[in-house]
Amino acid sequence: MRLLITGASGFVGRALVRQILAEDPVSELVLLDRTFVGIPADPRIVGIEGDLLDPDIQARAIGGGVDAMIHMATVPGGAAEADRALSRRINVDASLDLFDLAASKGNRPRIVFTSTIAVLPAPPPPAIDDTTPLAPFLSYGAHKLMCEVYLADLHRRGEVSAVSVRLPGILARPKGPSGMKSAFISEMFHAAVADEPFICPTSKNGHIWAMSVDQVARNLRHALRLDDRMDLPASRAVTLPALRFSMGALAEALDGQVEFVPDPVLESQFAAQPPLDTAAANRAGFSHDGDLFTLVRRALTEIRTTAPA
Repeated sequence: MRLLITGASGFVGRALVRQILAEDPVSELVLLDRTFVGIPADPRIVGIEGDLLDPDIQARAIGGGVDAMIHMATVPGGAAEADRALSRRINVDASLDLFDLAASKGNRPRIVFTSTIAVLPAPPPPAIDDTTPLAPFLSYGAHKLMCEVYLADLHRRGEVSAVSVRLPGILARPKGPSGMKSAFISEMFHAAVADEPFICPTSKNGHIWAMSVDQVARNLRHALRLDDRMDLPASRAVTLPALRFSMGALAEALDGQVEFVPDPVLESQFAAQPPLDTAAANRAGFSHDGDLFTLVRRALTEIRTTAPA
């Protein structure tokens, strides 16, 4: 399999590449990002540094065709909201061009697209399931939804085999600026590791949906292998089955020094998640971390094993 991963040097990309190299039968792994912070030494890897907006870079990445693509390159939530024009160019225009280029080779590649729970309404209804009407509350979510719809149409036309997965909060992102408005959740982990106090901008009873980066990578690999005859929604998109828990429960699991000082707007967008029913994703074989203890253990392991020396 010739597999292309965009955004391969990002937080999720690095975890995904590690898993694929260790466990999956790829003959060529094409990694695309603006810059790389080290590429694993493996003869299967072809690293391409460049801007997704550059047609020549896209042409190099697709080459004569790819068997599959995991498209993760993006302008993230907060950054996309601050610069809507840039978000449109990267998250919509360049993404659609890349999908078209992959489809044009005529081999109907599997395209796995990382969408977001930001396509869902905020504040949310009392419960979320596969029938909940989509209502993005950020430009980021709106642009991701545009890509979902476009890919579903390419799938309908038989030009690609599409699977869009809506990612929940991913734990724990590296310390430092990320452009994500939900970054405070990961910052709680880093404070716990450093044994430092943390001010949480939500209430203790604010609830989130989250998944470890390890489990996200497992789900993306599952999307690559998913039988095309699987009964997915016509949208070819599923919301992943995340764990739901309170920020207070997370603070207790981390045994951290946490003070809760709620920001009503932030809480309404990122910590007011109702019960979640992901029947379509469950039927397709996607899964969450199992329990909060396992999620926390995996996230702390990621921090400790990938932190700079």
